[in-house]
Amino acid sequence: MGIDQKNLVLHFNPRFDARGDKQKIILNSKRDSVWGAEKRESVFPFKEGSDTKVRLSWEGQDQCWMGVKWQHCSYWTHPINLQKMQEVVSDGLMCLCVFAIMVAHSMKD
Repeated sequence: MGIDQKNLVLHFNPRFDARGDKQKIILNSKRDSVWGAEKRESVFPFKEGSDTKVRLSWEGQDQCWMGVKWQHCSYWTHPINLQKMQEVVSDGLMCLCVFAIMVAHSMKD
């Protein structure tokens, strides 16, 4: 998710068994083609071959909450302004079936 392939707000990469990681979720971002530090999550609620619902909730301009199967998975702080985000890309063996943006309004409005 990001502005373009050189600037990614969130790279979300569940790894069943790849690049030395077994059952880890790898999170990072990319700015001007330079990858940021990786965050590795040990919470791994995925099963190969089964459908999984992942929920991303943006909190402010720099924090993302992630939940899988409606349970907390991780927080991710990113360096790129969300208002500039223009694309969502699904790559690899994952099938992105539904993507929705829901705007939450402040209770003060």
